[in-house]
Amino acid sequence: MELVAIAWVDRNRRFFIATTCGLGEGEMIQRKRLCQLDKTGRAPPDKVIIEVPQPKAIAKYYKGAGTIDRHNRIRADELRLDRNLCTKHWDKRFNLDVLGIICVDTYLFFNRSANNRMMSCLEFFGRLVDKLVDNQEGIRVTRAAADPGVGGNGAAVEAEPTVWKTIKMKHKKSTHRAQGRCGSKDCTRKSIFICSVCTDATDPAQKKFWFCNPTTVEGSECFAEHVHNKHSDAHGEGEN
Repeated sequence: MELVAIAWVDRNRRFFIATTCGLGEGEMIQRKRLCQLDKTGRAPPDKVIIEVPQPKAIAKYYKGAGTIDRHNRIRADELRLDRNLCTKHWDKRFNLDVLGIICVDTYLFFNRSANNRMMSCLEFFGRLVDKLVDNQEGIRVTRAAADPGVGGNGAAVEAEPTVWKTIKMKHKKSTHRAQGRCGSKDCTRKSIFICSVCTDATDPAQKKFWFCNPTTVEGSECFAEHVHNKHSDAHGEGEN
Protein backbone atom coordinates (compact mmCIF):
# COMPACT_ATOMS: atom_id res chain seq x y z
CA MET A 1 0.00 0.00 0.00
CA GLU A 2 1.35 3.39 -0.98
CA LEU A 3 1.40 5.92 1.88
CA VAL A 4 2.11 9.58 1.22
CA ALA A 5 2.55 12.22 3.92
CA ILE A 6 1.02 15.54 2.85
CA ALA A 7 1.33 18.99 4.44
CA TRP A 8 -1.62 21.26 3.75
CA VAL A 9 -0.06 24.72 3.43
CA ASP A 10 -2.65 27.15 4.75
CA ARG A 11 -3.00 29.73 7.50
CA ASN A 12 -3.21 26.80 9.90
CA ARG A 13 -0.96 24.10 8.48
CA ARG A 14 -2.31 20.54 8.58
CA PHE A 15 -0.52 17.21 8.15
CA PHE A 16 -2.21 13.97 7.12
CA ILE A 17 -1.51 10.64 5.42
CA ALA A 18 -2.97 9.75 2.01
CA THR A 19 -3.55 6.02 1.44
CA THR A 20 -5.43 5.92 -1.88
CA CYS A 21 -3.29 8.03 -4.20
CA GLY A 22 0.04 9.79 -4.47
CA LEU A 23 1.51 13.05 -5.66
CA GLY A 24 1.43 12.21 -9.34
CA GLU A 25 -0.19 14.54 -11.85
CA GLY A 26 -3.97 14.61 -11.40
CA GLU A 27 -6.91 16.32 -13.06
CA MET A 28 -6.79 20.04 -13.68
CA ILE A 29 -9.04 22.16 -11.49
CA GLN A 30 -10.73 25.41 -12.50
CA ARG A 31 -10.39 28.49 -10.32
CA LYS A 32 -11.78 32.03 -10.59
CA ARG A 33 -9.09 34.69 -10.41
CA LEU A 34 -8.78 38.45 -10.91
CA CYS A 35 -6.29 39.29 -13.66
CA GLN A 36 -5.17 42.62 -15.07
CA LEU A 37 -5.88 42.04 -18.74
CA ASP A 38 -6.26 45.70 -19.69
CA LYS A 39 -2.85 47.34 -19.23
CA THR A 40 -3.95 50.85 -20.16
CA GLY A 41 -4.69 53.48 -17.50
CA ARG A 42 -6.40 52.46 -14.29
CA ALA A 43 -8.61 49.76 -15.74
CA PRO A 44 -10.17 47.42 -13.17
CA PRO A 45 -9.10 43.77 -13.11
CA ASP A 46 -11.14 41.17 -14.98
CA LYS A 47 -12.49 37.96 -13.48
CA VAL A 48 -11.22 34.98 -15.44
CA ILE A 49 -11.29 31.21 -15.05
CA ILE A 50 -7.94 29.48 -15.13
CA GLU A 51 -6.93 25.82 -14.88
CA VAL A 52 -4.57 24.90 -12.06
CA PRO A 53 -2.61 21.62 -11.97
CA GLN A 54 -2.99 19.52 -8.87
CA PRO A 55 -1.63 16.21 -7.55
CA LYS A 56 -3.82 13.12 -7.44
CA ALA A 57 -4.19 13.31 -3.67
CA ILE A 58 -5.46 16.91 -3.83
CA ALA A 59 -7.81 16.06 -6.70
CA LYS A 60 -9.18 13.17 -4.64
CA TYR A 61 -9.73 15.49 -1.68
CA TYR A 62 -11.61 18.13 -3.68
CA LYS A 63 -13.76 15.49 -5.34
CA GLY A 64 -14.85 14.02 -2.01
CA ALA A 65 -14.68 16.95 0.43
CA GLY A 66 -14.41 20.09 -1.66
CA THR A 67 -17.79 21.31 -0.42
CA ILE A 68 -16.21 21.87 3.00
CA ASP A 69 -13.92 24.54 1.58
CA ARG A 70 -16.74 26.04 -0.46
CA HIS A 71 -18.93 26.12 2.65
CA ASN A 72 -16.23 27.91 4.63
CA ARG A 73 -15.58 30.42 1.84
CA ILE A 74 -19.26 31.35 1.57
CA ARG A 75 -19.60 31.73 5.32
CA ALA A 76 -16.40 33.78 5.72
CA ASP A 77 -16.33 35.85 2.51
CA GLU A 78 -19.99 36.24 1.51
CA LEU A 79 -22.12 36.05 4.68
CA ARG A 80 -19.45 37.66 6.91
CA LEU A 81 -21.43 37.52 10.16
CA ASP A 82 -18.30 37.63 12.32
CA ARG A 83 -16.96 40.71 10.52
CA ASN A 84 -20.24 42.61 10.32
CA LEU A 85 -21.35 41.86 13.90
CA CYS A 86 -18.06 42.33 15.73
CA THR A 87 -18.14 40.95 19.25
CA LYS A 88 -15.63 39.67 21.80
CA HIS A 89 -18.14 37.54 23.69
CA TRP A 90 -17.40 33.89 23.06
CA ASP A 91 -21.05 32.82 23.40
CA LYS A 92 -22.17 35.30 20.73
CA ARG A 93 -19.33 34.25 18.42
CA PHE A 94 -20.33 30.61 18.85
CA ASN A 95 -23.99 31.35 18.10
CA LEU A 96 -22.99 33.42 15.06
CA ASP A 97 -20.94 30.49 13.75
CA VAL A 98 -23.88 28.12 14.19
CA LEU A 99 -26.22 30.63 12.51
CA GLY A 100 -23.75 31.03 9.64
CA ILE A 101 -23.59 27.26 9.12
CA ILE A 102 -27.40 27.08 9.03
CA CYS A 103 -27.67 29.96 6.53
CA VAL A 104 -25.04 28.52 4.18
CA ASP A 105 -26.58 25.04 4.39
CA THR A 106 -29.94 26.58 3.48
CA TYR A 107 -28.39 28.35 0.49
CA LEU A 108 -26.64 25.21 -0.80
CA PHE A 109 -29.77 23.11 -0.31
CA PHE A 110 -31.88 25.69 -2.18
CA ASN A 111 -29.53 25.75 -5.17
CA ARG A 112 -29.41 21.95 -5.38
CA SER A 113 -33.18 21.54 -5.13
CA ALA A 114 -35.21 20.81 -8.23
CA ASN A 115 -36.80 23.66 -10.19
CA ASN A 116 -34.71 26.30 -8.38
CA ARG A 117 -32.64 28.65 -10.48
CA MET A 118 -29.10 29.39 -9.41
CA MET A 119 -28.70 32.70 -7.62
CA SER A 120 -25.85 34.49 -5.91
CA CYS A 121 -25.24 34.18 -2.18
CA LEU A 122 -26.01 37.82 -1.47
CA GLU A 123 -29.29 37.69 -3.39
CA PHE A 124 -30.37 34.56 -1.52
CA PHE A 125 -29.42 35.91 1.91
CA GLY A 126 -31.24 39.17 1.19
CA ARG A 127 -34.41 37.32 0.22
CA LEU A 128 -34.05 35.05 3.26
CA VAL A 129 -33.85 38.06 5.60
CA ASP A 130 -36.95 39.61 4.00
CA LYS A 131 -38.90 36.39 4.46
CA LEU A 132 -37.83 36.06 8.10
CA VAL A 133 -38.77 39.67 8.89
CA ASP A 134 -42.21 39.29 7.26
CA ASN A 135 -42.79 35.80 8.67
CA GLN A 136 -46.32 35.38 10.03
CA GLU A 137 -46.13 31.66 10.83
CA GLY A 138 -47.20 30.77 14.36
CA ILE A 139 -48.74 34.18 15.12
CA ARG A 140 -52.11 33.79 16.81
CA VAL A 141 -54.77 36.27 15.71
CA THR A 142 -56.81 37.10 18.80
CA ARG A 143 -59.35 39.48 17.29
CA ALA A 144 -60.41 40.07 13.71
CA ALA A 145 -63.24 41.97 11.99
CA ALA A 146 -65.01 41.18 8.74
CA ASP A 147 -64.96 43.74 5.95
CA PRO A 148 -68.51 45.01 5.25
CA GLY A 149 -67.42 46.01 1.74
CA VAL A 150 -66.95 42.39 0.68
CA GLY A 151 -70.18 41.00 2.09
CA GLY A 152 -69.23 40.61 5.75
CA ASN A 153 -71.42 41.57 8.67
CA GLY A 154 -68.68 43.56 10.37
CA ALA A 155 -68.93 41.53 13.59
CA ALA A 156 -65.72 41.12 15.54
CA VAL A 157 -64.47 37.64 16.40
CA GLU A 158 -64.15 37.35 20.14
CA ALA A 159 -60.76 36.45 21.53
CA GLU A 160 -60.32 33.50 23.87
CA PRO A 161 -60.16 34.79 27.49
CA THR A 162 -56.86 34.01 29.19
CA VAL A 163 -55.07 35.12 32.34
CA TRP A 164 -52.61 37.95 31.74
CA LYS A 165 -49.99 39.51 33.99
CA THR A 166 -50.22 43.26 34.39
CA ILE A 167 -47.33 45.29 33.02
CA LYS A 168 -44.54 46.46 35.30
CA MET A 169 -44.86 50.04 36.50
CA LYS A 170 -42.12 52.22 37.98
CA HIS A 171 -42.89 53.65 41.39
CA LYS A 172 -40.27 55.77 43.14
CA LYS A 173 -37.12 53.62 43.19
CA SER A 174 -38.78 50.25 42.74
CA THR A 175 -40.40 48.48 39.80
CA HIS A 176 -43.51 46.42 40.48
CA ARG A 177 -46.64 45.26 38.75
CA ALA A 178 -50.08 46.81 39.22
CA GLN A 179 -52.08 44.92 41.83
CA GLY A 180 -55.74 44.61 42.73
CA ARG A 181 -58.18 42.56 44.73
CA CYS A 182 -59.55 39.40 43.20
CA GLY A 183 -62.86 40.10 41.41
CA SER A 184 -64.56 36.97 42.71
CA LYS A 185 -67.30 37.45 45.33
CA ASP A 186 -65.85 34.94 47.77
CA CYS A 187 -62.16 35.90 47.41
CA THR A 188 -60.21 38.95 48.58
CA ARG A 189 -56.65 37.97 47.66
CA LYS A 190 -54.34 40.49 46.02
CA SER A 191 -53.31 39.56 42.51
CA ILE A 192 -51.37 40.78 39.48
CA PHE A 193 -53.39 38.70 36.99
CA ILE A 194 -56.23 40.10 34.85
CA CYS A 195 -58.63 38.89 32.17
CA SER A 196 -57.16 39.36 28.69
CA VAL A 197 -60.57 40.31 27.22
CA CYS A 198 -61.98 42.58 29.93
CA THR A 199 -59.43 45.38 29.51
CA ASP A 200 -61.40 48.09 27.65
CA ALA A 201 -61.86 50.96 30.13
CA THR A 202 -64.19 52.87 27.74
CA ASP A 203 -66.83 50.13 27.75
CA PRO A 204 -68.91 49.99 30.99
CA ALA A 205 -69.60 46.30 30.36
CA GLN A 206 -65.88 45.54 30.39
CA LYS A 207 -64.14 46.30 33.65
CA LYS A 208 -60.60 45.29 34.44
CA PHE A 209 -60.83 42.54 37.07
CA TRP A 210 -58.00 40.86 38.91
CA PHE A 211 -58.10 37.12 39.44
CA CYS A 212 -56.15 34.49 41.32
CA ASN A 213 -53.87 32.59 38.99
CA PRO A 214 -55.33 29.07 38.72
CA THR A 215 -51.87 27.62 38.10
CA THR A 216 -50.41 28.96 41.36
CA VAL A 217 -53.40 29.07 43.75
CA GLU A 218 -54.52 25.52 44.38
CA GLY A 219 -58.24 24.97 43.96
CA SER A 220 -58.92 28.50 42.68
CA GLU A 221 -62.08 28.77 40.56
CA CYS A 222 -62.18 32.58 40.42
CA PHE A 223 -61.17 32.95 36.80
CA ALA A 224 -63.23 29.95 35.66
CA GLU A 225 -66.35 31.48 37.23
CA HIS A 226 -65.63 34.81 35.53
CA VAL A 227 -65.27 33.17 32.10
CA HIS A 228 -68.51 31.23 32.63
CA ASN A 229 -70.49 34.29 33.76
CA LYS A 230 -69.10 36.94 31.40
CA HIS A 231 -67.90 35.16 28.25
CA SER A 232 -69.68 31.81 27.87
CA ASP A 233 -72.77 33.27 26.13
CA ALA A 234 -70.72 35.33 23.68
CA HIS A 235 -68.62 32.33 22.77
CA GLY A 236 -71.71 30.16 22.38
CA GLU A 237 -73.17 32.59 19.84
CA GLY A 238 -69.84 32.79 17.98
CA GLU A 239 -69.76 29.01 17.58
CA ASN A 240 -73.29 28.90 16.24
